[in-house]
Amino acid sequence: MSQPAQNREGGFALLLVVFILSLASIVALETGRMAFFDRRNTRGFVESIQGEYVLKSGLNLARVLLELPKLEGVNEDWLGDPWAMIGQAPSLPIEGLTGEPRISIVDNSGLININALGNDTSQAGIFTGFNNPQTQGGGISDRRSAFWKHAAANLFEEIGLVREELGTDSLSTIGGVAFGPPLLPSVIDDWIDGDNQSFSSENYDVEGVESFAPKEFFFNRKLYAIEELMNIPGFTSSRVLMLSKFLRADPGINNNQLININTAPAEVLAAMGLSGVEISQAIEERLNLPVTSNILQTLLAPYPELKPYFSVNSNSFSVYVRAKMPSRSRWLHAIVTTSGMPPSRNTYPTALTFQ
Repeated sequence: MSQPAQNREGGFALLLVVFILSLASIVALETGRMAFFDRRNTRGFVESIQGEYVLKSGLNLARVLLELPKLEGVNEDWLGDPWAMIGQAPSLPIEGLTGEPRISIVDNSGLININALGNDTSQAGIFTGFNNPQTQGGGISDRRSAFWKHAAANLFEEIGLVREELGTDSLSTIGGVAFGPPLLPSVIDDWIDGDNQSFSSENYDVEGVESFAPKEFFFNRKLYAIEELMNIPGFTSSRVLMLSKFLRADPGINNNQLININTAPAEVLAAMGLSGVEISQAIEERLNLPVTSNILQTLLAPYPELKPYFSVNSNSFSVYVRAKMPSRSRWLHAIVTTSGMPPSRNTYPTALTFQ
């Protein structure tokens, strides 16, 4: 065999060896990569299943806490109950679980129901005989929703909201204008009501904007989550974040609009019309024991028009459960409604949201 032929065969053999070694390396790397992703996917699947069980167990624990018997002589729902203190408890250790579960329970009855600002006649009978000197005229439902509009406007002003021109190219709010406190409640009514006309009422003298605004800005239904405020003209994401500590979105009816004086933040109490003196008295009273019905009546003696809007008990709670896992975190938010009083209280979880 000639020398050139031998050189060609040797070169071909060398290329074949390099190819085989390269292929083997690729196969080894791909096998390792697949094994890595298989392990990660398996771990993610296991953690997802574990997290789901932790979330459901956390919800069940929250229901138990809400049903626990109260201290002797206590019949009110207040921030000294076990359900209110679980959020400050350390992470609960669970054998075999590498994650960190946490639970927090918020009394919805301490927050203003944003849907109460809409004129809904379905609850008119609740407030028969209500007499508010600031909101005379119109039907009972109209006067009731006007009361909540005034309360919301007070709250917006209390936390420092003002009218802001953000520019037409701003994505922070529809139309580039963040409305001031007096107009915001009227725009909320525009968004909730069932017509295409701007809100107008003699009980709340600030008209809405629906008549001359694009119709797609108004869904004409109740809100199901406080985050939906970002869909309403005049609100921004930063405003909604601020308001989430004081507002809730409960589309239900019955007594879901009453404010529990034992759990409401000072800003909500001020928005409702209480003076600084009564607010300080209420907060000081509930530090050690809850405000009772008799004490509440004494606090409200100067404000007879406020009596239909306050309570010392609650019937709606938000339960938040977090399962922080090594590779992911799972969340559960549930609305838990209650009936009766401990130890015979019943709880009913609704509106479960998993993430």
